[in-house]
Amino acid sequence: MKTGTIFFTILFSLAITNSFAGFEQKDQGARSAGLADAMVARGFSSWCLYSNPAGLATLTVPELNVSAFRPFGLKELQTGALAFGLSAGESAYGFGATYSGQKPYTETQFIFGYARRVTEFLNAGASLNFHQVSIENYGSASVFSLDAGILVRPFKGIQAGFSVFNLGRSSIGKSNEPLPSGWRTGVSAWIEQRLLISGEWYQQAGYQPDFRFGLEFPVHDYVTLRTGLSTAPSQVTLGTGFTISGFGFDYAFKNHPDLGVSHQFSVVYSFSGQPGQTYPTDYFDWGATESLLKPEKKQYQKQSSPIPLNLNEASVSDLKTLPGISTELAERIVELRDKKGRFVSMDELLSVPGMTESRISKLKPYLFILESPPENP
Repeated sequence: MKTGTIFFTILFSLAITNSFAGFEQKDQGARSAGLADAMVARGFSSWCLYSNPAGLATLTVPELNVSAFRPFGLKELQTGALAFGLSAGESAYGFGATYSGQKPYTETQFIFGYARRVTEFLNAGASLNFHQVSIENYGSASVFSLDAGILVRPFKGIQAGFSVFNLGRSSIGKSNEPLPSGWRTGVSAWIEQRLLISGEWYQQAGYQPDFRFGLEFPVHDYVTLRTGLSTAPSQVTLGTGFTISGFGFDYAFKNHPDLGVSHQFSVVYSFSGQPGQTYPTDYFDWGATESLLKPEKKQYQKQSSPIPLNLNEASVSDLKTLPGISTELAERIVELRDKKGRFVSMDELLSVPGMTESRISKLKPYLFILESPPENP
């Protein structure tokens, strides 16, 4: 017990010397940890509150994240965090909270974020942070700080991000200990809409730069693997993610060169019914992948037929040219026609498994019904 207290005292002294390093601008969540925190250009998660608030504008459905972390196995440094994000048209809102440490020393942080989709290719956001530190028998101190960032999509499959933390260089306590301030910038690229590659330059004022790199790849619809590398400190990270019944479970492993191993866990719940975000068409067109937690198979985009088809004469090959009609669906339509006879109404397509009223409505411009074949002259 005495040894643990001495070790904690040393770490605490280092934190005070390094400008309250406990309040450093750090990401949360095991997904981020598995990617070595190379998240400034990632987006599509409520954890964006901690890396780049502009990423909130990429959310399509409400999302809740919860994380637990005990660095190096020390309960004195244990951290719990949560983040909630909600989109509303062109705007998005986020709330986050963290609680770190154990008596006699604890830190609390609340984050309120706002982001907006400025143009089709540009998002901007800002977050207001409330920090409070409490030391037993010595009281507490609190202060506000401001972060801001942008997220752009310059090319297909690529996003670039830039954020600044502690814009006003806020300080805390009677001794006016400055909170960490600085900036981070990076790029995320999606290869074949599956493999994510992220790189980031993290620069805290007064410290050497930290270069971060991360890879994420879904090996199955329900399993994702991650790895990352950072330079300050030099360490390799590993991680994985699993999905089931609307929940996502993430785990990350870090090995600090001096202080040892850390394990991090987080849970995500997406109110869409499946974890991860389902992205709007315009994001997808500019390269942003489908959900990396549960990617969907890429759909072949069919061209509409230049000439409307007679539903009673069209072949499987003809029907496959129509938007939304797969080979299987085309075969079912022809099978039903062969079984029951010629169609009299488009509504009869509702008898085909997989057909809906909405799909039939979209097909009407491309189909017509001629009940009997034309007579030869």
